[in-house]
Amino acid sequence: MFKPMRIFKISTVLALAFISDTANAQEARPFANIPTIHATAIARQSVAPDEFMLDLLTMSDGPTSEAALATITPKIDKLLDAVKKAGIDDLETKSPGPSTEAIFRHYYDANGREISEKREATGYRAYYRLIIKSKKLDRPGVIIPLAVAAGATVNNLSFDISNRQELLRSLELTAVKEAVARAHAMIAATGAKPGRVLEIDAPDLYDPGTAADLHRPVINPMRDISYAIRPGMIDLEERHQVTIEILNN
Repeated sequence: MFKPMRIFKISTVLALAFISDTANAQEARPFANIPTIHATAIARQSVAPDEFMLDLLTMSDGPTSEAALATITPKIDKLLDAVKKAGIDDLETKSPGPSTEAIFRHYYDANGREISEKREATGYRAYYRLIIKSKKLDRPGVIIPLAVAAGATVNNLSFDISNRQELLRSLELTAVKEAVARAHAMIAATGAKPGRVLEIDAPDLYDPGTAADLHRPVINPMRDISYAIRPGMIDLEERHQVTIEILNN
């Protein structure tokens, strides 16, 4: 059983903005004429994912909607059997059920514009989408070849952290505390005193996330084909800027 190792590392990057008074008067803020200092802190953490989401799709065509649904039914059964064989429980899967749409043949003129009046319906296509969300990180490499053999395609494979929001809240507090501490230190270095925290700015979160590293299968007649999938680490980041009042002695 694959057991992900969690690695926690918080690094703080601080940037100090200039002290301003009348220079900020042009800004539409209630404290525009108050001497202030701005400090920015970034809190980062790298975490091993503990869950994955796999999006699978199978399709089938037919002359009518009913015929397309009839031909996709055995494909759905094969896909569900493959997922169960891979060790995935029913509660770890969800699906909106099968759906159909018309298939058209398109015609275009010499300029590449479609001639809509010549569009012809040639049949129907049935779709069945199955989404797997599980904490069994060793299963994607087993599920994928079995699903493909059952006639499905892989729409997407992603990894995530189940307590993402909790970690982000913690990073948010760390960034704000570091920014305030930096601003206080710089104010003290000038001989002045820190006053009120006038503003806390929270720019958009930067989250590069992670991607699966999908390798070519190693074919061995003595075992099932499997894929080597490495989920990697997920990098979280919170960036906050504080504006603090400067009090003259």
